[in-house]
Amino acid sequence: MSKYTEVLRFTVVEDFKTGTVTIDGICGLLSKADGLKRSYAGPTIEDPAVLYIVNEWASEDAFTAFLNSPNGAAYEPGLQELAGSPIVRFFVEFDENGSPLSAPIIEYGTFTLQEADTAERLKALLDELIDKFKAAQTSKYYGSGWAEVLNKPYMYQSILGWDSIQAHQYAIQQLPAKEVIDKIMELKFTSLEIVHVALKPIVENA
Repeated sequence: MSKYTEVLRFTVVEDFKTGTVTIDGICGLLSKADGLKRSYAGPTIEDPAVLYIVNEWASEDAFTAFLNSPNGAAYEPGLQELAGSPIVRFFVEFDENGSPLSAPIIEYGTFTLQEADTAERLKALLDELIDKFKAAQTSKYYGSGWAEVLNKPYMYQSILGWDSIQAHQYAIQQLPAKEVIDKIMELKFTSLEIVHVALKPIVENA
């Protein structure tokens, strides 16, 4: 089911690493937000200093209403207290199959295409790749998602849940999957980033 999803990513400040600064303040604000269904947070496996926060809003209007509330006014300053780098923010409406965010490890793919008409081809290849992963049965299938990034032109995101990063690494080395990956890499990308995130639920309002 599609949700208006806010995906944030940034490098945390040193005080966050030592526990002097925590995410509790953000959790408190989000727990009072009407229209927020769930919120998750966690570090990337590739660089534990990079934090992802993923907020599932009922709609764009619900997110806007939160920003215009007293708690929403404190939201951005609260994020800035945690961030030691610019905050990268994506807005997407994932077309989800299953519950990928329930997985121990979530693979986030962010693709910026040179040509808008390549998106359909990319989506078809990603669907084929997921079918290969499911057939290989190297990991429980938690679900997957795909979306255009609403606030960045020609950018798309995919998500896929895994048991572990080792399960993903093993799966992409198998010949059926590798053949599809080679086709994906032949597409024209301005940028392509794959990261693995250990997300945990931090707010449940649903």
